[in-house]
Amino acid sequence: MEFIKRLANNLFGKRKTYDAKELGIFHSKVWNCWKNESYYWFTSMKFPVYREETFLCINGDSDAPFQPQIFCLREVLNNWEEIRSQISRIIPKHVRYIKNKEVFIYWKECFYPESVDVFGAGTNGVKITFSTYDLNHSFSFVWRDGHVRDFVLENEEKENIPYPEAYTYYLFDYLYYIGEIWEKSKSRMCGSILLFWYYTFIFVIPVYFLLLHIQEIGRADNFPLYYIGFNFLFPFLFSWVRYRKKRKSALMKHYRYPKKIKIISAIFFLLVPIVICGLEIWIYGKQGWINIVY
Repeated sequence: MEFIKRLANNLFGKRKTYDAKELGIFHSKVWNCWKNESYYWFTSMKFPVYREETFLCINGDSDAPFQPQIFCLREVLNNWEEIRSQISRIIPKHVRYIKNKEVFIYWKECFYPESVDVFGAGTNGVKITFSTYDLNHSFSFVWRDGHVRDFVLENEEKENIPYPEAYTYYLFDYLYYIGEIWEKSKSRMCGSILLFWYYTFIFVIPVYFLLLHIQEIGRADNFPLYYIGFNFLFPFLFSWVRYRKKRKSALMKHYRYPKKIKIISAIFFLLVPIVICGLEIWIYGKQGWINIVY
């Protein structure tokens, strides 16, 4: 049910904003006809001395982020130098036996805070992920009760994910990843919607024209209703079944690029299936499988 609610909010929700002053303006989508108990609120900001923006994600209700989480983020901002100081003491203990340890030793020059996520509706901690500017190396930790806890380097993290290598990834998995990243860019897109977009143009529309020219199928009274109805639901049911919590977590860590969807990238991802659809229909017409009037 949560998956369906999230999808409905992405499609029909109204964009809401909340000004958290020094933290920036958070945004979320809320559909008043069908509200959730909790919503993701997103924003990005630049921490001192870093040239890249940091992505912030917290929970909230339909009106605003939860205030305890806003408080947690402000605590992180106020204790930033202390956090950096604790990391400097912790890193040498973790990089002793790993390759490319030089990049971690000089982490202050090579890494930036890529994302900050607050856990739960209360004050259970803040997960902070640092990455190199080329996104090739990363580490994460939890800031809680004034201390850096659960420090994890990229190689340790891979060992701790439950069976991450057991998953096989395909092109549609990457498209789902793109949709999930796209959702953070103040758009109505999400992974299941992008899969629906590609599935519709690459498969549903071309096959529909082919089936119309099969007499036994094309002349059936209920054919369009059944065909369109099934294929409308299929991408969303597929996403709901495939991308459960563990697989989705592994998927989002498997792909590293891109971290943001810019306008040019958005146009590209939207146009690709339309072009492929047109090419398919043109080929079908050239082969005489369907009738095209030029």
